[in-house]
Amino acid sequence: MINDPAQEDGEVVIPKKIRLYRKLQNKKRRTPKVKPVVVPELLYDSRGWKKRKLCELSFKEKLDIAHKYLIQHWSLADIAHLYQVKPALVKYLAKKVQKDDSVFAELQAAEVNIAERKAAIITAAVKLDKTPDGILRAGDVVEEVKETQQVEVKLKLVRETLKEDLHMGYRQLKRIARHGNSARCLILRKLFAEKLIELLYKGKTILNCDETWVNIRTYRRWRWR
Repeated sequence: MINDPAQEDGEVVIPKKIRLYRKLQNKKRRTPKVKPVVVPELLYDSRGWKKRKLCELSFKEKLDIAHKYLIQHWSLADIAHLYQVKPALVKYLAKKVQKDDSVFAELQAAEVNIAERKAAIITAAVKLDKTPDGILRAGDVVEEVKETQQVEVKLKLVRETLKEDLHMGYRQLKRIARHGNSARCLILRKLFAEKLIELLYKGKTILNCDETWVNIRTYRRWRWR
């Protein structure tokens, strides 16, 4: 306190709180050091992909999902992002394996069955593609497989095999100009004229059907190629 009569020499006594306050004011303020946040590099990008279904996973992927969850103890979110599936699907596979060990044998048998069907589809598709008309629709491949190899396949599997394994697509056909004065047409025209004159000399009546207005051979616009 200042000028306190209790003080003999009239000393100025500064309270402790004020001294502490001044000490803190004179002390240099240091800004706390903030550690930089290290963002881990993503091994996969989870944006822009569509979640896959159970039927779209291969046998190896199903086996890896169950192994990572049950043995390596990966989290559901990490496995779901890695294989582009829902977390519920990861949990479903893990529970299925825990209940019955023979699940993998069934999955492997189903995978082998699909591989055999795909091989039959590829054989039939290559055979049809070499014909003049080619593969006009996926149903032609289904019928060919059923006739030649006595195997029933679905249209969805045929379309997937044509796209993924044979890299084909259902594309629109382009019109090609008809060349009427080609060497083949000139020869056929000469042979027709000779035959026509011969028939006319014999007194035959000829009815000519003019089909030059038809600019296409078939009315199909699409095919697999």
